[in-house]
Amino acid sequence: MCLILLGCLSFSACDDGDEEDTNQYKGGISLNVFGPSPVARGGELRFLGSGMDKIQSISIPGCGEITDIEVISANEIRVTVPQTAEVGYVTLKTPTGEITTKTKITYTEPIGVETITPNPVKPGEVLVIKGEYLNLIKKRAGIEEVSIGDVTLIKEEIALERRKELVNEGHRWFDLIRTGKAVEVMNAYFTRTPGYTGITISELNYVQPIPQGQIDTDSATKQNEGYN
Repeated sequence: MCLILLGCLSFSACDDGDEEDTNQYKGGISLNVFGPSPVARGGELRFLGSGMDKIQSISIPGCGEITDIEVISANEIRVTVPQTAEVGYVTLKTPTGEITTKTKITYTEPIGVETITPNPVKPGEVLVIKGEYLNLIKKRAGIEEVSIGDVTLIKEEIALERRKELVNEGHRWFDLIRTGKAVEVMNAYFTRTPGYTGITISELNYVQPIPQGQIDTDSATKQNEGYN
């Protein structure tokens, strides 16, 4: 029994080079991990590995080379992510070459609304929304960013955004009525669309017809004008 036990202890203690190496820091210059990802623009990005203190610069897509590197130790460095940073692979420049991350860096989208005025808002009034990174809403959806100063163009842009974002949700008709464009837009649509020849609407169509069953139960109820 003793011989068997000793033999087992000798075997478990041996190191013939065939066992898996769990040492993360093997010397030289190598990158093990970086993060956080997603990271906030303006936030801190950390790199862990070996020889990190020898990194000369770091390149993030959308930015130039970053040379302002905070060295925590030989195994850790940190940089501040520029506001212009984009999604992509990060490259670390060393005295002998480059190290490129195996995964892309991504970002949190800190969209914040500061004010919405006026509140409450009345139909026909201009609603002004101020905040941080509002254009990221469009960028996230793959839509070209927009910067508009003219009030009329702002209204048109908002109407277009609502038409795209709320498609098939029943909002378009009421948006057209509220902005006074229902007759113009719908008649133009009927004119250019096959199968609608001769069809037009007027402001009388802003309201729906009263169901005939309701009229039959109450003689005082009159049908809305335009549906007689």
